[in-house]
Amino acid sequence: MKGAQYSARPASVTVLIGVTLTVVIAVSAPPTYGAQPAGNGARSSNPACNILSPEELRTITGYPGYRQPSPGDAPGAGAGGGASCQYQGGLTVDPKGKAVNEKGPLISLVVIDGRDYTNTRPIPRGCKNEAVSGVGDAAFFEVCPSAGAPTRTPVLFVKTGTKDLIVQMDIDPPDTAATTQAKLIAVAKAAVAKIRSGMR
Repeated sequence: MKGAQYSARPASVTVLIGVTLTVVIAVSAPPTYGAQPAGNGARSSNPACNILSPEELRTITGYPGYRQPSPGDAPGAGAGGGASCQYQGGLTVDPKGKAVNEKGPLISLVVIDGRDYTNTRPIPRGCKNEAVSGVGDAAFFEVCPSAGAPTRTPVLFVKTGTKDLIVQMDIDPPDTAATTQAKLIAVAKAAVAKIRSGMR
């Protein structure tokens, strides 16, 4: 049985939490990044998209492709009653007008306010929590048995103050599960720091 998963499909992202709870995060088709404004500082009405900027994700992960995020579920409609956001690389245009596919594996981020979800969520049968130190007040990877090579990191649940985060990232070869998981932890640490700073 697989744990919580985020699909990398362009039109939707599916999250399986627990044994019977299925939450579908509907997102729009990926943006045409070449048409994005140069400044990525526009605020979103979705709070999950306001935690980390594309510039910060490019610095943290080393992947150049992150541009404007794709808002998913509104507050209250996502997994655990949270709001969701997705970041992904894609096609852009170089100075000569040539299309370039810039790397940026899908990152899914859910922020939940005031529910203590990290500590109270149901754990799917056959899965286990693996503690992650140095991230928020408490953090766990939900590790579940799977067949074949993984295409995504395990889901990372993080508690920081009154907020909980659910974070997951696609594994884009030649990157490995181990290197991608390290990048995901770095993303979660940065998100916690922004939340604790009051999002300044």
